[in-house]
Amino acid sequence: MLAIHNRCAVFVTCDQRTILRYRAEVEAELPIQLMKPSEFIQRYPVLR
Repeated sequence: MLAIHNRCAVFVTCDQRTILRYRAEVEAELPIQLMKPSEFIQRYPVLR
């Protein structure tokens, strides 16, 4: 809820039992992407 309130583009979580389970529904209704840490790292690699 705070991530949406603060207009974050992405919410990173390991919580597959609750949050990520409903990823499609959340992303369809709210302006946020839900990602596992591994997905986030693949999409936004660290510049070195």
